[in-house]
Amino acid sequence: TLASMDSLAFTWYGQGRLGDVLDLMQRCLRLQQQALGPDHPRTISTLSALKQWQQASDHP
Repeated sequence: TLASMDSLAFTWYGQGRLGDVLDLMQRCLRLQQQALGPDHPRTISTLSALKQWQQASDHP
């Protein structure tokens, strides 16, 4: 599920698996945008986390 993907990403982030996290969060974000819409709080939360992690890794 989308919630499971989101939780897994946070777990991987804690383990330092940033490359895996970014890939998973991008997939999760696309699915959330399709299923929930771009203005849903969960979608916005995922987008925010993804942007923070991209900045932390210097990944565009």
